[in-house]
Formats: sequence, structure tokens, C-alpha cells
Amino acid sequence: MEASKILSLSLDIGEHMLRVGGETNRVEDTIIRICKVYEIDRIDVFSIRSLIIATIKTSDEETLTQTRRIYSYGTDLSQLEKLNSLSRYICQTKPSFNEIKEKIQELSVSEPNIKWSSCLGYILASSGFSIFFGGNLIDAAAAAIIGILIFFIDTFIKRESINQLIYTFVCSIITGLAAILFTKIGIGANVDKIIIGDIMLLIPGIPLINSVRDMLCGDIIAGLLRLTESILIAIAIACGFAISLIILGGILQ
Repeated sequence: MEASKILSLSLDIGEHMLRVGGETNRVEDTIIRICKVYEIDRIDVFSIRSLIIATIKTSDEETLTQTRRIYSYGTDLSQLEKLNSLSRYICQTKPSFNEIKEKIQELSVSEPNIKWSSCLGYILASSGFSIFFGGNLIDAAAAAIIGILIFFIDTFIKRESINQLIYTFVCSIITGLAAILFTKIGIGANVDKIIIGDIMLLIPGIPLINSVRDMLCGDIIAGLLRLTESILIAIAIACGFAISLIILGGILQ
């Protein structure tokens, strides 16, 4: 297989990993391992949340560099596990270019729009945290209904081109307004407990953990960038809920 094709395919897998929430250390290690399987000895990879740069040196002393710019990303651990399995399969069997390309395309095929198991997760997380922080069963029911609303917003309204900060800010406002309206019509007694339950669906927990892991692995720049993004998203969440409380909290008192 040509060196350029090897590099391109390994970057495709690395790009998919970053898109679904893979940490930079995993992405760099995957690209290096795949290239080494195809007998490329010198591989230099630099990866951050939104960019991958890889340079290889071929046996005939030719240097090749390719980059990938990642404009959107999220969290999908099931997809990340499939990509990990694919990289392990490549390292074990050394398949052909066409076979690898077909498997990458299979992973890229969009799944059904509605994942009911994910919807159940939204319901359990929002209602569970609402009770955990002192809410009653009615508060948990209200939080679960709003959790379903967040699920459908994530599934049908959120697009890859939408800025994550703006999306989180708007989603926080909608969630806060819904929680206040629910308590005013009798579905729920403690608006703060309902909001707390639904806030947990928006908090960037995995990116925050990955940022710490990146820094512990020595990727200080990548870790700081991811940490900064997580902090900005947390600020957007706080501002969104504060605005919803200011708007309806003041009008409906």
C-alpha cells in the first residue's frame, strides 16, 4: 500500500475518534500504530481537539505531511469503541486499502435518528439527579419530561455546524424556561431541583475528564484547550439558566 494512502486512512480513523470524543493521546497512538504496521518507521503526530497534523518519512526518504481540521465534535462512546476495534483489527490482520476504506465507510453510515436507549438515559439521569439533590417524585417527573425535550433537541435540532457554546447557551435557556413553567402549572414543586437534574445532561463531564488525562499524559496544550472549552461551556450553561430565571422568574412571581 502506498504511504500516502496509509497516512490518509490512519488520519481518517483519528479524525473520527476526535469527532466522537476520543482523547488526543488515543488518537495519536492509533495513527502511529497503524502506520508502523505498514512498515513506516518515522511517524510524527500532533493532535489537539480541532486539528491533526501527521508527518511520515518513507523508505525512499520521501517526507509526506497531511492534516485534518475538525470543525465539530461530540461524545459517542459506542462509536469510539467501534473505532478502537477497527484499529486493533488493522494492527492484527494488516488488511488491504479497500477493506479498510469500506469499514470506515460502514462506521460513517448514520444510525437511526431516534435512539430510544439514549432517551431512557436522559430520563433516568435527569430524574435521578433531581431526587439525589433533594427533589420529590413530582420534581423528578418534571425533570424527566424536560430531559426528553433535551433529547429531541439534541437529536433533531442540533447540527454539526452549530457552535457548541451558542447551542449550549440556547438549550440552557429553553430548559430553564420549561422548568419554571412546569412549576407554575403544578408539575413540580421545586424549580431549583428540576433545573439541577437537567443541568447534569448539559455539563461537559467527559471533555473535562479528558482534559485532565491529556495533561497527565504530557499533552499540556491539548489538555488546556479542552479544559478551557469545558469551562466556557459551563459558563454558557450558568448564563442560560440565569437568563431564564430573570425572564420568567420575575414575570411570574
